[in-house]
Amino acid sequence: MSMSSIINIGVNGLNAQSDYLTNIANNVTNVDTTGYKATTTSFADLVNGTTSGATVSGNATGTGSGVTATSHSSLSTQGSITTTSSSLDVAISGSGLFQVQSADQTTSPGTYYTRDGQFQVATASGKSGLYLQTESGMLVDGTAANGSGSASPIEISSYGIMPQQATTSATLTADVSSTTGAVSMSFSMTDYGTDSIPSDQASQQSYLTSYQAANGSGSLPTATTSTVTGTLARDSSGNWTITANGTTESVTPGTSFTIPGTSVTTTLSQSVASSNTNSVAVSANGSARGSGASYSINSSGDVVASYSNGKSQVLANIPVFTAANVNGMSETSGGLYQATTASGTMTQQALAGSGAASATGSTLGTTLDTSSLESSNTDLATELTNMIVAQRAYSAASKIVTTADSMMSTLFQTR
Repeated sequence: MSMSSIINIGVNGLNAQSDYLTNIANNVTNVDTTGYKATTTSFADLVNGTTSGATVSGNATGTGSGVTATSHSSLSTQGSITTTSSSLDVAISGSGLFQVQSADQTTSPGTYYTRDGQFQVATASGKSGLYLQTESGMLVDGTAANGSGSASPIEISSYGIMPQQATTSATLTADVSSTTGAVSMSFSMTDYGTDSIPSDQASQQSYLTSYQAANGSGSLPTATTSTVTGTLARDSSGNWTITANGTTESVTPGTSFTIPGTSVTTTLSQSVASSNTNSVAVSANGSARGSGASYSINSSGDVVASYSNGKSQVLANIPVFTAANVNGMSETSGGLYQATTASGTMTQQALAGSGAASATGSTLGTTLDTSSLESSNTDLATELTNMIVAQRAYSAASKIVTTADSMMSTLFQTR
């Protein structure tokens, strides 16, 4: 082997250790990066052809020509979970990744995947309404609350309104002082009408934008509400009647009927009150319009909006995506990964406990830790130790270069 070949071996060593140190430095600087997966370095020897007549244990051997370094990240290695104060922060506990995409698919097309669950609800460039997105502005993909359809960006109405829910059913409970004898009791109930504002977020955004353009900023359509007052009476023979909206009808306890003048289906039950007073308790569905939505994500991946009327609504569901070989995915900047031939096709999986899971039947043994984030899986002590090893190996490789160079200088000085 020539001296120049020896120098090349030393240079290969310097390059390999330089790559090793680059990965170590990247791991150390990303020790606080959410969802970061540390890069490991593996080495392999290089052999340049077969040396004529040279054998090792009877086998022909080639001439060593140095070393090469290969880098790879392990997406399957779980990072520790840390608690945060944000209701939109979620950490994947188990396998899977979130699917995200750029807001501008014209200039930045493609689908990406990430373990970083640091989400926010904000406006997106070139789009109306709000979107669930990452801190870097990538749109988070999800399905409808029941899991129907393929995953797409989760749109949230910027108006933050829960439509009034119509009253459709009620239960009247008559607390009477005795099971016999004539009684007469008044009752009151709020009858909420149907709201024209859609509950679907994309439809709500479109509808109210058009409505306010025609009727003025901040204006909202009226949702009808009425108060139904009436009387429940039992005669001395035990026959019950209900009077409301000027109409009296006979009713039978335990049998459904409609409150006169309304479309509310009702049942009547009676119990003996310990206080010896006659009164009617009314329990009805329906609710007033809610506003001022605040958002959270639960452990099943449901995106939940909570409103001023005390009600909440599931807006969408965030599934996770898995691959046959998750470590075969290609890494890009920002903690993002893309599927490759090596990783295989990504599979959408609903999380157990979600409405999407019951609809699709496709679940994964993975949960989301709410108000939490997955920390970097960098082991700082290991990386600092590796740094010392890399430094010494680099120094040794440089010694090969200087020694070979000195030998060549000796050769050149021979007369």
